[in-house]
Parts: sequence; structure tokens; C-alpha cells
Amino acid sequence: MTGYEAYKLYLALKLHFTTEDYDVIETQGRLLNVSKTSFERRTDYKLFEKLARKFISKSDLIQFIIANFVYGNKNVIYSQESYDNLITWKKRKESITWQFSNDLDEILNKNDNFEDFINPKSGMPKLFNYYLGGNITFESMVILQNLTNYLSKWESMIILWHDHFLMIRKARPFVKYNVAKINNVYQKFLDLQTNKDSL
Repeated sequence: MTGYEAYKLYLALKLHFTTEDYDVIETQGRLLNVSKTSFERRTDYKLFEKLARKFISKSDLIQFIIANFVYGNKNVIYSQESYDNLITWKKRKESITWQFSNDLDEILNKNDNFEDFINPKSGMPKLFNYYLGGNITFESMVILQNLTNYLSKWESMIILWHDHFLMIRKARPFVKYNVAKINNVYQKFLDLQTNKDSL
């Protein structure tokens, strides 16, 4: 892989995560007007050359870039922080069902009603507060969005939190999980919530 190829991957993923219209999956990462000459004129081109040497495989570099976008490091410069983001991303992917179950337990133990937890009627939803406070993982936010479509209820907050909401929606194709296992975990959570409400 060359630095130019690494740069094109970065731009495609940046467009995916920061704009409404561009979808890196649909376009297969194709970009218009990205010439090698313009790349070589960039002052930071050596950073992309370094990334290309560090990540020989295209898929490894893609995972590195995605991890840094979803965890808030949009510069994606190779550093200890960016490497830590990649490690966290990989670990969570490997244990996503377990992590999701733990996050649901956190919700269940500290709240009375899940609908109230995701409902924005009384200001910012507790779910979003939990996420911003680091009590629920990004991956679980994406899964819960897939299951409940909670973002459709949060439209009134979109101006303030647009970047967060966009990131959750755009990460959907990259947060992979066993649907049957996740549905099973979620159904158990709903059953426990119902039993808790009836006490």
C-alpha cells in the first residue's frame, strides 16, 4: 500500500463519517478529484506514507481509521492514542455480545423504566447522558439504535449533537454482531425490565 492509497482511504472514510450523503459502502470508497499530484503537495503527506508502512493490509488500515473516527480522533495521526483506539475497537468487536449485555445491565440496575431512559421528554435522555459519561459503549449505542431507532425521537436535539448522532448512524455497517444473540440478550433485558416494573 502507498501513502496515496492510504490518503484516499482516509478521505473516503472521513466523508462517510462527517457527511450525510456520502456512503463509503455504496461507493466502495471511490472518490472524485483526488489526484496523486494534489496528495504530494500536502504538507502532511509523510503521515500517510507512515500509515501505509505501518498497515500493510488495506483492511487493517480501514479498521484503524474507523476506530479513530468513532472514538473522536478525527485527525487519525499515528500516535499512542490512535493505537489505543484501535485496540479498544478490536476488543469490543471480539466481545460485542458480552459488552452489550453489560451495558444493558448498567441501564437496568440504575433505572426504573427503559422508555423513560431513552425518551427526551424531560430534557436530554438518560441514555445519551450515559453515553457521554462513558457508561455505555459506542457500539451499544449503535446496536440500540438498530433495535429501537431512538434517534428518531431525538430530532429536537440534533442541532446540538449532530456530530454524535451522525457518527452513530454512519457506524452501523461497521458494528457487526450476531443478530440472533443480540436479539436474545435484548429480549431478556426487556423481560427483566417488565418484571422490575411490575414489582
